[in-house]
Amino acid sequence: MESFIKELMSLKVIEKEEISRLRRYIELKYPHSNAKKRAEILGNAILGILDKSLVGFPIQYRPLIKRKLLSQGLFTSQEGIFFNDILEATLSLDVKDDDFFSCVSLWVNCYVSTPINTQTIKEYQYKRSIDDNSSRFVYTNVLDNSTGDGNYDLAKGLPLYMERLLKLKDFKKYRFVFLILSVLIILAIEQQAASEPKADRLPEPPVIEEVVIRKYTHLPENFYYKDIDGFKLKAYLRTRNSILVEEPYFSSIIEVSREFQLNPLILFAIAGHEQGFVPKDHPSATKIANNPFNVFNSWQSYNTDISDSSAIAARTVINLSKDRPQDVDPFKWINRKYAEDKNWWKGVSSIYRRLEAEVQ
Repeated sequence: MESFIKELMSLKVIEKEEISRLRRYIELKYPHSNAKKRAEILGNAILGILDKSLVGFPIQYRPLIKRKLLSQGLFTSQEGIFFNDILEATLSLDVKDDDFFSCVSLWVNCYVSTPINTQTIKEYQYKRSIDDNSSRFVYTNVLDNSTGDGNYDLAKGLPLYMERLLKLKDFKKYRFVFLILSVLIILAIEQQAASEPKADRLPEPPVIEEVVIRKYTHLPENFYYKDIDGFKLKAYLRTRNSILVEEPYFSSIIEVSREFQLNPLILFAIAGHEQGFVPKDHPSATKIANNPFNVFNSWQSYNTDISDSSAIAARTVINLSKDRPQDVDPFKWINRKYAEDKNWWKGVSSIYRRLEAEVQ
């Protein structure tokens, strides 16, 4: 077994005892709420814990990963949820994009002692798919192939013969037979699936909807946080040769926006106007990327890291949005104190609209 898998299997995201403590706390804090409401609050708490463990993944895939974990019954398992469970759920998604695998490897490297690369993740996923497919055709009990009426179940019986065939030393002579058996298995399984009554099929697992309580009620509707298509946004940033497409910049801006419940496109728009999205070929690109919003005057006078400057920029936008008259453009209202240039808001709002169009 790969060493990084062993490490992830030893790290827990949440333990069963933690879930029990959360449940007791919710019962005490919300004594007048019904069981359904308490379950909703508990579900949101667990999802919040999972969110912290999914930093680094593209935003649009996080609900899918959480739904996969939920469908596997891991939220109620006796052992709890491990980081390896998250990895397995992630790699079971039907995604082949290189950026996705890059994000997965970056995420894994946050928790393992020996760094791995994107190719390692791809090879592991391929090995998983081979193992999963192989396991479907292994049957050890011949009696299980009987249908009870004297007939033989092809969907179960043929794999047994294939398994024996594969063990023959002169297997090459039987490759054509193997091919025919493979076709017969597929046809038998499809026929069996079609004959199964729909009532016997398992229902779809319930999906816990995340309830978000807005911290800041004075923001215009389009300023509130929303999930965006990270791949489309990255594609546009690449056309601008932007260093913000890389890590830790991209994920940090997204995560800070989520924390402040602010639309991440606003921060990217400000960075686009202030620093042209920070071109990679700029001699000071890595320094500018620490503060592409020019908070506290400029990146030269204030240079910490992208998470810190993103938080300051987000907080500034939120605070400057207060008391805005309904007939005043939100960006123009922020312009009063964010920048000395009176036309700053025109540039930012124009870039914001372009980004919105790009991620549609």
